[in-house]
Amino acid sequence: MKALVPPSIEIGKNITLAEVESRLAEIEARSDRDDATLHLARHLGPNFFVESWVTALIATLSSRHPLTVRDWHRNWEAPEVDQFFKARLSGFSALMNARGVENDSAQTLPVTPAQVRAQTSSLGGVLERNVSVLPPEGVDDYLPGIEMTRHAEGRSITICAVDSDTQRNVPVIFSGLMGNRKSFISSFLNLKHRYMERGTTSGLEHLDQLAAEEALATFVFEAFQNSFEHGCRDQHGKVIPGVRSILLRKHASIDPSGFLARAQGFPALEEFLKQEIIPGGHTKLLEVSVSDQGLGILGNYLHSQGRFAERTILSGEERRDLLQDLISGPLTSKTTFPGAGQGLPNVTKAVQTLGGFLTVRTDESWLTYGKQGQRYVFQSIDAAPVVGTHISLLFPLRSR
Repeated sequence: MKALVPPSIEIGKNITLAEVESRLAEIEARSDRDDATLHLARHLGPNFFVESWVTALIATLSSRHPLTVRDWHRNWEAPEVDQFFKARLSGFSALMNARGVENDSAQTLPVTPAQVRAQTSSLGGVLERNVSVLPPEGVDDYLPGIEMTRHAEGRSITICAVDSDTQRNVPVIFSGLMGNRKSFISSFLNLKHRYMERGTTSGLEHLDQLAAEEALATFVFEAFQNSFEHGCRDQHGKVIPGVRSILLRKHASIDPSGFLARAQGFPALEEFLKQEIIPGGHTKLLEVSVSDQGLGILGNYLHSQGRFAERTILSGEERRDLLQDLISGPLTSKTTFPGAGQGLPNVTKAVQTLGGFLTVRTDESWLTYGKQGQRYVFQSIDAAPVVGTHISLLFPLRSR
């Protein structure tokens, strides 16, 4: 029998991806289904991909245990509640997935999931838009009704769909656009231009701008379309209640070497920064993450083949090889392999066009795709099981 571990898991504001992985291993080590408590910091630091990873941890923990999320503070202050539980993916996910949210004084959060869902829907599915420096007086380029705050990680925007146990949903701003690649891309780029940029610059001038914008929008469309088609139903075809999201966040550093601290504990990402970012003098990066709470890429594929039970008996090498094939190879034909996700190879093409780094966390796998020397290669390792699929991209933004 697996040994029990303490029933409380802590997520501090400066947590790294390696530490999140350690917490996921703690969850896997528990053989019970007893209540669990997650102590969650309100403002996670600027480490790359950490918001998406913590969201994956919350989904995983809540799928195994009746979960209470506990805020580190002893009192609820309305502005802080708005800035975290209504305007950050990790806080929003905690509220949507946990049995309850309380502070260290055992006071229940003064807003309900239904109230926050309604507000998010009224804003088109846009959860947050934060900037590190507020605009000049008189400049109004913000979404109405969203509290603007200062965050070290820079401008960000998160778009969410909350699926119920009876219906999968689409963010209002993308309503009617799922499956319509051209219209989705146009809507996404309009959103990005309006809320992530100042003036007319896109931040993508280091490439042919149209090709770069197309690559970024294609990445988002294919990943989110995959979540819509495959990331919200269980093996019986029933909708899985949960959060699917798109997150964009700009990172900036006066010295490119400063980015290394945000990748600590993630050797493949550190190597990418050393090879591509620091020598190139890049001081601005864009992080893009698309997440769902479904069966995972392998789970969906095996289910489509009538082999769902095999997910527990595949060896680590078999999982790694199959996942790489599903993302990059001919297995993704919907005609022959309907559960694979046809658009995933387009994700890797977009990564190459943008000169970026890709990481995929799904099932019991942690896969990366980045440049080594003059070519892009896959690397993967076994990891603790995680609920859903979490696809993240990091690439440089170069100024004129």
